[in-house]
Amino acid sequence: MDKKTPVAKIMTRKVVVANADNHTFSQVRRLFLKYNVHHLPVTDKNDHVLGIISSQDLLRGYEELARRIKVIDDRVLDHELKLKDIMTKNPMIISPKETILKVAEIFGQNKFHALPVVEDGRLVGLVTSNDLIKVILD
Repeated sequence: MDKKTPVAKIMTRKVVVANADNHTFSQVRRLFLKYNVHHLPVTDKNDHVLGIISSQDLLRGYEELARRIKVIDDRVLDHELKLKDIMTKNPMIISPKETILKVAEIFGQNKFHALPVVEDGRLVGLVTSNDLIKVILD
């Protein structure tokens, strides 16, 4: 595939998302496990990207809480850890028209592996470092 190929050609279109107003920590944890994903964009009810949560963010949140509280169950997790506190707020986003070369440059210069793909202010996909690896291997 050409380096100038648009991101739209390799992105995931059916993105599993967390809703900032409705999802709890334990629900988000279950989404990660059920769909075997490593990144969840956090959106509002209009599909505007507010943040992104990685599996590492979940682990960090849990570890921080485990230092303070001896017994942790879903009730405690949901009360103590809010999505807005563990997500990366206002993450870098990319247009579906941008090239896969640009995505590779962004990943190479930063310490993250997923970019929400946004068009007209709305989430339309997600591109990850794994998507790029698949392109290289094809």
